[in-house]
Amino acid sequence: MQKLRDVIRNCVDSYPGSVRNASLGLMHIPRERYRDVTDIRTVEVSEEFFDKTLIRHLILGTGETSTKNELVHALHENFAEYG
Repeated sequence: MQKLRDVIRNCVDSYPGSVRNASLGLMHIPRERYRDVTDIRTVEVSEEFFDKTLIRHLILGTGETSTKNELVHALHENFAEYG
């Protein structure tokens, strides 16, 4: 089990911090948005979550992008650890 943890940790550590934070943010946004959902079959996931621009905004942060994405801006405003 420890070997597996070490392999996973090394893999994760090989990515830049901005990519790791973007990945965490990408998981956090829908979790917050759909917090009160009791049946997953009723959820419609916005195409925006699969948009490359959203992911770029998460990686760069709102200050370095040329346009503003409201989902990313709200994430960075409310949860600075993802920025």
